[in-house]
Amino acid sequence: MNDEKIKQDMPGRVARWADLEGFTGGHPDSGYEGYDRKIYNVMGFGSPDNATSGDPDSGKPHVSSPVGSLSSAKTVVDVDEGLNLAFFEVEPNNGVAYHSHDTNETFVVLDGRWRFFWGEGEGESVVLGPRDTITFPGPAERRFVNVSDQKGTLLMIIAGSKPRAIWRSEVIERVRADA
Repeated sequence: MNDEKIKQDMPGRVARWADLEGFTGGHPDSGYEGYDRKIYNVMGFGSPDNATSGDPDSGKPHVSSPVGSLSSAKTVVDVDEGLNLAFFEVEPNNGVAYHSHDTNETFVVLDGRWRFFWGEGEGESVVLGPRDTITFPGPAERRFVNVSDQKGTLLMIIAGSKPRAIWRSEVIERVRADA
């Protein structure tokens, strides 16, 4: 890329917090008690090529963008360079249901205290506070919850050009049962 092209492209590669629009839906666990969160998609996160609605009876998982369909469609810095970045704002006792990714996912705690889970059932967990960081390898199932008494903020960084979120079948079963 030459200097003139970089100069032309740079204004579209700036995301100001005041200009970000947060979204609360677009995931299979959206709208269920304990899973409310607002996602601010800053950079990347195009919809995966093989996104599906999932069907536990067929054994096919629900596959979506890690930031959900709403936020994925409204990325501020629309790049496809193998790096994706978003912020989560989450009220106390809320978080994200169990899921996995096809690539690495890293969280940096900005505000609050968070419990991150991985493994079978509730598996293992760790509580992290401001500036603490956790990174999950692609196949590891994980979930997280804000365990503080105030709204918390996470920075999420995911590798890949169009990463996929693959949701546990019980998440999809719960959605179908409540539909």
